[in-house]
Amino acid sequence: MRKLIRIADSAIQAGATPQEPYPVVFAGLVAPDLAAADFEGLTTDTIGDHWVTLSPRGWLRLQQANPSVAAQDINLLPGRMTVLPPVTPRFIVLTRTITYVGAGAQTPPPLVQRVNVAVYTEIGGAGRVAYLPQGAFAAVPTPARFGFVPDRSVPAASPASGFTRPAHRFVTVTYLPAVIEYLLEPTDRAGNPIAPALRCYGLQGHAITTYPEYAAFERLPQPLRVPAVDGGRVRAIYVPADPWRPTPQAELEALAQALMPKATAVPPVATAEPAKAPRLLGAAKPQPASAAPDAGSAVPKTAGRPAVAPVDAPPSPAGGAAAESPKRPEAGPDHPAEPAEDRAALSLRSPEEPTLPLAVPADLVQPVRVKALLRRATRQLFGRRG
Repeated sequence: MRKLIRIADSAIQAGATPQEPYPVVFAGLVAPDLAAADFEGLTTDTIGDHWVTLSPRGWLRLQQANPSVAAQDINLLPGRMTVLPPVTPRFIVLTRTITYVGAGAQTPPPLVQRVNVAVYTEIGGAGRVAYLPQGAFAAVPTPARFGFVPDRSVPAASPASGFTRPAHRFVTVTYLPAVIEYLLEPTDRAGNPIAPALRCYGLQGHAITTYPEYAAFERLPQPLRVPAVDGGRVRAIYVPADPWRPTPQAELEALAQALMPKATAVPPVATAEPAKAPRLLGAAKPQPASAAPDAGSAVPKTAGRPAVAPVDAPPSPAGGAAAESPKRPEAGPDHPAEPAEDRAALSLRSPEEPTLPLAVPADLVQPVRVKALLRRATRQLFGRRG
């Protein structure tokens, strides 16, 4: 282990006598009694900065006090002595500004520290100016804020003396969200666990928004928050799920998509009005309902459909003459007249042609909602139990 000798920095006016004993810090060594003659550079005759170290006599006295320590194992840090002009100083103020960020509304206001600095201006000669701080900036403990941790603490600081004007200092302390490790315990109302505790992480004091899901259980709504310290426990209460509770539409669609990934919703098929059959060229014009064919004449045939005698018509009399077909009632308030165009379209329709439009209802082409169908079937079979 290396030993350490640190000679302190100092400032003194020209012609003054340095203090005795001169300030020296020993680490891992026995401190000998050192006088001014045991140092080199310890002079106040010349204005300026002087480096102070041990003289050969000082090294000898150090080895006598520590005979078991080799000289190569000793680390010596020299000090700086500033010799100031022998004049009355003026004073300026040196500041250190501490700014806090990151804690939102809890962020502390900026803090400004001040230290007086004596300014010595040499009269005549080179006219140099020396600066001698009259104190140091004290350490500032960072204020604690719930839910946040600061990234640093502000230690004490001593401005350096010398012939360089000291600059104002600025320090920024950033608050970071406090991440807490806690245990989430799923239990029932009586406090009995329904599953092992889970190790979770969250921001201190923030609301817990993510919870585990368990079959046949649903979580009781509670305003739970992340604990203030690591290792805290949070109890989440679960109750048996209601089998009759309506399933949300989004859950049904997600289930249908999982069961049938390729199924897509098809828009409803538009039900168009059936087009009226056009009248064929050369087809016989249908006879009005009030006009009956003359006796002995053949019933005219329509194109595409053979003429068929009514089922209830009486048999033809002997002689081959066709019997008169029964007449339709005259058009009136109780019997509206049949449009001629509808009769024409009916006469031109093939027997195999469907009489209704083949429109598929939109409900049959939508994705299958399995849970909804199962729930509906269960209610119909067993009924809802109170």
